[in-house]
Amino acid sequence: MTLDRQITDIFSLVAVLLVFVLGYFAAFFPQADDLIERDIAASASQADRRHLVRRLRSYRLLVAGTGVLTAVVLGLLGPLTFDVTTQWSWRYSTARAGLLGVDLMLLVMMGVDGWLFRRLSRRIGDFKQDRGG
Repeated sequence: MTLDRQITDIFSLVAVLLVFVLGYFAAFFPQADDLIERDIAASASQADRRHLVRRLRSYRLLVAGTGVLTAVVLGLLGPLTFDVTTQWSWRYSTARAGLLGVDLMLLVMMGVDGWLFRRLSRRIGDFKQDRGG
């Protein structure tokens, strides 16, 4: 079986995972970003602060879960990506270029996941410092 055929066969199986991971990420990213940027008045009650911290923690778990799912998909594509890079040819192949593009996109998404996870953690830490502990 040729490498291009392997890529095509694997993409038919992995496409559902890719759509799920990307859709999941696209759905919660704007809400998480909004939650991080949300100002809470100094006069807000402790209950309001606790509610915001719970939501921040929930989104941090979602980000971590998306990072894990992204890593799983990259792991599934890893052996095929290795074959493509070791059998590199300057002859253009849409399937090979597509695989490398998906790998790059998933790596960028993992970087954004890490960045968002840090931002959520810092925001949670801000509330802990405000509380004095």
